[in-house]
Amino acid sequence: MCHLPILIASGYYIWTVTSSAYPYWASAANILPIPRLNKFCTFIFNMILIKKIRILIVFFIIALAVSGITAFPVETEIHWLLSHPSLIPTGLQDWLQRCYMALQDTNMHYPMLAYGYDWLGFAHLVIAIAFIGPYLNPVKNKWIIDWAILACIAIVPLAFIAGPIRYIPVFHILIDCSFGVLGLIPLIICRSWIKLLEKQNNQQYL
Repeated sequence: MCHLPILIASGYYIWTVTSSAYPYWASAANILPIPRLNKFCTFIFNMILIKKIRILIVFFIIALAVSGITAFPVETEIHWLLSHPSLIPTGLQDWLQRCYMALQDTNMHYPMLAYGYDWLGFAHLVIAIAFIGPYLNPVKNKWIIDWAILACIAIVPLAFIAGPIRYIPVFHILIDCSFGVLGLIPLIICRSWIKLLEKQNNQQYL
């Protein structure tokens, strides 16, 4: 029975940090007056926060790895898509057909150019490996998240500058930009959680 108040207080605190209102209850010291219980609840809060951060980082690593792996057999992949026209929007079929013909001709007569795709895929995999740093220590390696946010933002001007020069259709440019925009969502959320975790860690030493 003597542990019941601790369990109730701990359960209430965990509920506050995992609900939509948890940013307003980020400091355990504002809720619980008992120092030892404060440290315990802060520890639980930090563990939950680290788990959420790592889930987002793993998602981003997988997304980068998939993007990199699929860059290697791009001709085979487009051929497969063209063999299943029901999966392709009508407006994209002509464009993909042109891309496939270009890739097929290039790989047949100038296979050395496909070496660029190999390096593209490798670059994605190397960038994915870099996120192991914030996975292991989010606060110490938060700069990698900041760098990734800047990289996602830079996709937009690159697509709109290089796209027209390479005669890329507008819809394809917008698709490329969407990768940067969608990538920002988990990164910004992850960054906010890391800053909250850093704040919690700093409060432990006050």
